[in-house]
Amino acid sequence: MRQSVTAKTLGYAHRERSAEEKKRELLSAQNFGRQLRHLRVDLGRTQQDLALSAGVDRAYLSEIERGVKSPTLRTLRALARALGLRVAVMLEMCGE
Repeated sequence: MRQSVTAKTLGYAHRERSAEEKKRELLSAQNFGRQLRHLRVDLGRTQQDLALSAGVDRAYLSEIERGVKSPTLRTLRALARALGLRVAVMLEMCGE
């Protein structure tokens, strides 16, 4: 009999994030978005142009740049590809 693997069986108990953790995540998302915007502008790209190249909605890109939303890994890869960068390089450039 095969046992299913869950977060609980791996020892990860579900817990609510503290207000401090939520604040750090928000600040991190805002910082990433701000740096992504600077990178995009420095490369002479518009939101519309980058969004089209990456295959994402321009409004979603705007939300990422404003720190309202965090990009998925798929979106990170698409944005990096559209900017001509590797994901790791883009994360380093846009990191804290």
